[in-house]
Amino acid sequence: MKRFAFLLVTMFLLFATSCTKDEMKLSEFVIGEWDSQELNLGETPVIFKVHINTDGTYVLSLTDGTNAYICPKAGYVVDDEANKITIDEPDFDPDDNQSPEGSQTFSVTWVEDNPVMTWLPDNSGGGDAPTIVWTRQ
Repeated sequence: MKRFAFLLVTMFLLFATSCTKDEMKLSEFVIGEWDSQELNLGETPVIFKVHINTDGTYVLSLTDGTNAYICPKAGYVVDDEANKITIDEPDFDPDDNQSPEGSQTFSVTWVEDNPVMTWLPDNSGGGDAPTIVWTRQ
């Protein structure tokens, strides 16, 4: 009986230690709907909203408190090792029949159990993207 109890306790400990929670990756964390802090673009304060999809696309919208605008779907790529996200430039004017070219890379600061992430732009390519603090909705 002692051997059985010892075996049972040993099996329980092995099972409990083998079932540790896997760490979440940035590519999983970013999926969903997010709102930015208020940003000043030119003279107009705006709030961005983004829906990041599992298929490598995102939809960006913005509002200035009066008007809302939704950009067409664009692509993104996450580098889990470097904690970076690269987004295709959003098309803020689809009626001009010119697709935007280029992309913007951001270093992402995030904590798995926190509904906030911060995107710090890599402006090495000459871009002027702002730092964006996103809150999960």
